[in-house]
Amino acid sequence: MKYEPDQKYSYVTSGQREIVIDFMGSLNGGGTWESSRFIKTLQKYFPNKHFNKCLEWCSGPGFIGFELLSNNICSELSFMDIYKPALDNISETIKNNQLADSIAIHNVDRISALPEMKYDLIVGNPPWHKKVPNRFLREDDDFIRRNVDENLAIHSEFFNNVGNYLVRGGTIIVSALDNRYDDPSHIGVSIHDFYKLAKDTPLKLIDTYYPDKDFSKGYSSTYYIIFQKSE
Repeated sequence: MKYEPDQKYSYVTSGQREIVIDFMGSLNGGGTWESSRFIKTLQKYFPNKHFNKCLEWCSGPGFIGFELLSNNICSELSFMDIYKPALDNISETIKNNQLADSIAIHNVDRISALPEMKYDLIVGNPPWHKKVPNRFLREDDDFIRRNVDENLAIHSEFFNNVGNYLVRGGTIIVSALDNRYDDPSHIGVSIHDFYKLAKDTPLKLIDTYYPDKDFSKGYSSTYYIIFQKSE
């Protein structure tokens, strides 16, 4: 489904605790379909596990975090994003669904700017591209904001500092876009990029999960990479 930037949409979470998220199309960075895959990933690797404190990094309107809450996967929830209109949308969702006012919202541009806190689960759907895919999108500010992380600056800051915000054994799940290994125009954040990002950090790679992998047809594929804090 294509989301028009100036049109309003509604998303309803899948869990027993139904949460309705009303949002403008310009705010959606893929979370409306990513959120169900995060739930699937958690059920695959951590079946029936309940987390205490959860953070959604690069949250946008909070589709993933609200799905965690809806499915009773976490007790306490925090959101962080640099883009204030997305966080204002989260505030409206909290109000419209009579959710606990203990949900925390942080309008910051880097994880190291968060207040001191230890999470046992951090999820994120950060920008997937290392550069603008084509010249036609170079003037699309919404696309660039949601999808482009030049030189992996956002990812690098996150991995350099996220260990300070995790309990021992705390889990990170991040989504990314991987191209075919023989694609010379590769612009997605590859598994090899993540290896470099996590090197010399207290993070241990658990696995990479491709729910829809099909490189045989030349497609790029969304994947989910799972880390845990080892010390």
